[in-house]
Amino acid sequence: SGRLDPLTKTNFNVWSAKVKDYILSLECKDAPEMWDAYEWKPDPNGGDNQQDPAQQDYQSTAAGNRALRVAHNKAWAKIRQSLDPTTFKSTLKLKHNVPLLLRHLRNRWNNGSQEDRYGVRDRFMKLKLENFHDMEDFVDEYMLQVDTMKDLDIGMASSDSDMLFLFNKKLPKEWRE
Repeated sequence: SGRLDPLTKTNFNVWSAKVKDYILSLECKDAPEMWDAYEWKPDPNGGDNQQDPAQQDYQSTAAGNRALRVAHNKAWAKIRQSLDPTTFKSTLKLKHNVPLLLRHLRNRWNNGSQEDRYGVRDRFMKLKLENFHDMEDFVDEYMLQVDTMKDLDIGMASSDSDMLFLFNKKLPKEWRE
């Protein structure tokens, strides 16, 4: 299939959703495990012996691993084709592992620093209906930004009622009456 859209500083959520679609569409029954390994987080109550599924050897030549290895390598290549030269260079020394590559890209997009968290808040605060083709596009982007803030544990997104209040405040006056 075609190329992924280029990854930019502002499109990580949509870009990663397209990567997920691509991985899940690969003709390998184990391909979804790559995405699950990317999203895995240790259980805070789970103790010390939790194995990170991203540590799997996706290049294993053991019997029965060929389909997963081929699917993995297709995903690896497609993802890296969507990167700008600077970001691509940041992946050169990474272990050949799609979940770890995706975690690396997520951390480049937002490493939890004040600057990156500020950027997420700023993009959210600048959302306005008039900047979108229609209400559906606005709502989709709004919900995507809310999910991002929740993922990053940004306090303003902790309450659904506050998010509804802010949504209504972003609507033009004629939509609120």
